[in-house]
Amino acid sequence: MPVTILPDLREMYAGEWDGLTFDEIRKRYPDLYAARFHDLTIPLPGAEDHREGLARFAAAMEDAATAAPGDFAVVAHGGIIAQFMQAITGTWYKPAYTEIILLQFKDGTFTTQEV
Repeated sequence: MPVTILPDLREMYAGEWDGLTFDEIRKRYPDLYAARFHDLTIPLPGAEDHREGLARFAAAMEDAATAAPGDFAVVAHGGIIAQFMQAITGTWYKPAYTEIILLQFKDGTFTTQEV
């Protein structure tokens, strides 16, 4: 199966938190870390805006779906997938590692599909 790398399917840029472990983040930013546990919309210092990241990812997903001659697979990080799934379903959903999520793309819209 041919592989195409779409840079816009990358994970959100986490700014000052990028590359740090959760333990390092908790130690360096204890108040912000605790606050984000309850509200993921609180921005990270120097990070990509979540709305802009979602728009970037969604556009790349639409490009992939439009270009594919049939079924296709996308491999991406959980954070951006969670935001994309929330945009589709209206419900926050954090996928498990290596989880497979089936989507349908029809008339310019993604919807979830039962397995």
